[in-house]
Amino acid sequence: MLNSCEFFKLCKLAKVSVTEEERPLFLERLNGIFDWVQELQSIDTSNVVIEIGEAGYSREDVCSLVDKRDQVLSNTKSSNTKSSKYGMFSVPKVVEYE
Repeated sequence: MLNSCEFFKLCKLAKVSVTEEERPLFLERLNGIFDWVQELQSIDTSNVVIEIGEAGYSREDVCSLVDKRDQVLSNTKSSNTKSSKYGMFSVPKVVEYE
């Protein structure tokens, strides 16, 4: 369960504005979601058969040494920019540290 201080930090990190009047309602709803997830985690799924895809099979997870960087970068909107020429993506800053 989140307390009001943790909820405030979460809102700040997510850049969500919640008014003083809305905080108790949102905190209650968010804690309700956490309770529901905790309830789901208590369900015994050890006898559940996992089927993936329509045919019921999945591919083997194999590491490959194929370098597709140039192919991936050529399909981006910024394929002619300076950053793509150096083999990287330029992305905006999302997380701010205090």
